Amino acid sequence: MHILLLDLSVSLKGSQKQLLSLARILSGVPEVSSLRLACPARSALAKAAAQADIPLLPLPGAGARNPLSLLLLRHQARRAGQIIIHTHSQKAAQLGTLCKKLSPRHTILVHTRADSAPLLGRSAKTYAAADAVVGVSAEAAHLLLEAGISPERVSVIHSSIDLAQYPARRDRGDGRFVFGAAGDLTPEKGWIVLIDALSQLECVAGLPPWEIRIVGQGPMFDEILERAEKNGTAGRLALLGEQDTRAILPECDAVVVPSIQAEGSSAVIKEAWAIGLPLMASDLPANIEIAHDEENALTYLHSHPGALAQGMRRLMVDADLRARLIAGGKSSLNRFSPVRMGEVYVRLYKGLAEYAV
Repeated sequence: MHILLLDLSVSLKGSQKQLLSLARILSGVPEVSSLRLACPARSALAKAAAQADIPLLPLPGAGARNPLSLLLLRHQARRAGQIIIHTHSQKAAQLGTLCKKLSPRHTILVHTRADSAPLLGRSAKTYAAADAVVGVSAEAAHLLLEAGISPERVSVIHSSIDLAQYPARRDRGDGRFVFGAAGDLTPEKGWIVLIDALSQLECVAGLPPWEIRIVGQGPMFDEILERAEKNGTAGRLALLGEQDTRAILPECDAVVVPSIQAEGSSAVIKEAWAIGLPLMASDLPANIEIAHDEENALTYLHSHPGALAQGMRRLMVDADLRARLIAGGKSSLNRFSPVRMGEVYVRLYKGLAEYAV
């Protein structure tokens, strides 16, 4: 099998880390004759792939309709005779679909959908053109079915996490309780709910000194800071911008995932477990598919600051609860190993290749 992993993102976020993990696994699979990762030449993904010695197909830009990128993909397909193009972002799905239209006999197309937002209009048609579409959660797969994609072409393959890439929690020894959170600074991630929860937490007596550190960048940076200043919690908040979570989260004591919509298969949830941190997550369907209340996480009614504040208080004062959630998180990680994810994808590829013959 000839595999081309395709992504047009310029930054290195959760989906791109998954792509790198999959590339590492596939590079050691005997059935894979050739493997290349196609991405913009100047992207963070290209840099990370080069450092990991993953064969690259540098693309001239990040556009979904870049004619030079399309020509490069078509050349790869025809040269291989049959190639599996596996896309990992919506723009990449558009480019992959164009390539399949130009070289249908040479191209098998797989899309992975990490978003749990409804597919509408042109996006739905793009994903429907694939030979197989993967949702990273049951909710994501359900939305693919709702978009009209036939059930025999839809499957669920959860995103993985490479434990070797994550250091264990480090004890700072300063007596503070530090919450960590990470994600794009966009409305669906629930940052306003979190800041309002901090305001309620500020009024609770008997807590240790505490703060929260948020990793990420996006259009809500100023709004989040203004909200915190208005409700008197700016001194508790550190907005760290785009950072490697592997450097920040091990310095924390717990992780919060306050999303209010459109969560896929949260990388931050699995990162908390990998590092050995207790977790609190909103009760979005994709979250509670893997995060189970009182077992490997505390979950709460999303969009409710009071419920979030109450859970954060419990994490600060109850050491037995923290230990139980950490143990539950560790035991949950077996479901999300890169090897397991790679094996499922290889079975999917082989089935598609055999059917196409």
